[in-house]
Amino acid sequence: MRWRFSSPPAWRGVPPLAFLAGMLAGLGFWLRTEMYLFTLALILATWRVLGRRVAARLSVWALVPALAVWALNLHLFGHPLGLKGEAAVGARLSEAHSALRTVTSWTRRRILAAYDLLISTEQPQDGEQPARVPASLAVSGTVAAGGALLVWGVRTQDPTRVLAGAVVAVFGPLWAAVTGQHLMGLLPTTPLLAALPLAVRSPLPEVRLPLLVGALYTAAVLATASVGGLQWGPRYLLPAVPLFAWAVFPALAHSARSWPSGGRVLRWAVAILVAGGLGVQTAGFVAIRSNVAALAALSEEVERRSAPVLVSGAEPVLRAVVHLYFRRVLLRVDGPEALREVVRKLAQARVREWTYIPFTGARFDRTQIERWSEEGDWRFRVVRDEILPMAFVAEARDYRAVTSVRLITYRRRSW
Repeated sequence: MRWRFSSPPAWRGVPPLAFLAGMLAGLGFWLRTEMYLFTLALILATWRVLGRRVAARLSVWALVPALAVWALNLHLFGHPLGLKGEAAVGARLSEAHSALRTVTSWTRRRILAAYDLLISTEQPQDGEQPARVPASLAVSGTVAAGGALLVWGVRTQDPTRVLAGAVVAVFGPLWAAVTGQHLMGLLPTTPLLAALPLAVRSPLPEVRLPLLVGALYTAAVLATASVGGLQWGPRYLLPAVPLFAWAVFPALAHSARSWPSGGRVLRWAVAILVAGGLGVQTAGFVAIRSNVAALAALSEEVERRSAPVLVSGAEPVLRAVVHLYFRRVLLRVDGPEALREVVRKLAQARVREWTYIPFTGARFDRTQIERWSEEGDWRFRVVRDEILPMAFVAEARDYRAVTSVRLITYRRRSW
């Protein structure tokens, strides 16, 4: 089925589509707080492209499920935005308040967020202090350079430039993925955006609407989003990807109509860009699958141990074994002082056996806990110390270059 928008006033299907779009947007508030930004972008773009009457209908229909979501959140969590929404709004308001006093700090965070979400090839734990800026610029630069070459080829109707542009655009992201870099930015994970400049110049309404929604949503996210976090690709910008794709394909079709002999070349260019994107996402799938398998192995090892208490300073470890919450005692410690206090509490509670997973791995001095326990009458000794080779992505800079997980089991010393 082919969709065609003749002109905004002649769009006869507006009422039912506005109803559907509004209802889905309002229901999205239940899933993610970014949907508030998305819905605002959708309404503003609709107003600009299709007129205020359509935008008003869309707003009304979005409000219907939104009221139900807010009422349910208020009943369940005591706040209309829910726990996550309340925390997100509080964090953004706090950031805005501090920005009034320290503009430099706020500007730095917004620059970091833009870098993180648009071009980053950093490890997730390096969001606050980027360590791979040149590599990130190089990878995203190939997408931008390939896009410029592709657009130049379309305007000059040169098949060689078009195909060369597509190849250049996918080269950087594929090279980064194959060499094991962690791709977080929108450009490295979506080579199809190399053709986005063609959509920017398009007069077609079916191009302008998704393009404007995607642009407004991206700008809103960059102005409010946090930095870092475990992800492959820009998780906060995910809703913008299909919008930009929706804008690119009609723009390419329009270019093909104005270049009769270039249709086949453009199809090959699209195939290269899409295949490159699929290759990048396949690498992400493999990386995530490896990550999940490693954490599953860790969970199985913890379950095999009889120790009823598990202590760790690595949050990803505790998330991996969260299913044991009702069968084991899970304790998180932040730093040596907290660990020492936990050792004291375990001795007071007369715990006979427990396992500790240090985020420092092989560098951790296991005898330190034995020395701490010497201070009381309930002393611990190491009965099992094992290192599991695995690499998992953590969310704090302290976990840099984690290649193994160490499980140390302590038992009450009987002499």
